[in-house]
Amino acid sequence: MYACETLQKEGVVNPTLVNLSSLRPLDQDALASIIQRHDSVVTVEEHSLHGGIGATVAVLMARRQITRKLKMLGITEGEFAQYGTRKGIRKHYGIDAQGIADAVRMQCAQ
Repeated sequence: MYACETLQKEGVVNPTLVNLSSLRPLDQDALASIIQRHDSVVTVEEHSLHGGIGATVAVLMARRQITRKLKMLGITEGEFAQYGTRKGIRKHYGIDAQGIADAVRMQCAQ
């Protein structure tokens, strides 16, 4: 939410925030419609990227042949989990407001 507000104030990007707090049931038609209205998609999750919402969005895009840039933010595999405060962990993985806004800016600049 804060990343979207920051990006809207800058006027460079007009993001749409979709809260997919659970994967099931997923309204695939609605999500596909939202994706098709944008050039880029950035997913954010506070857990492993493996099998998460980013992967689900990627599969949806592939099945529906929706070609968009996709950036998935979350905890990558291949490293030991970090410990600390929620705020510190979010910053480490780039899933705090600043990290999300930076990722969206980079995605849109490509």
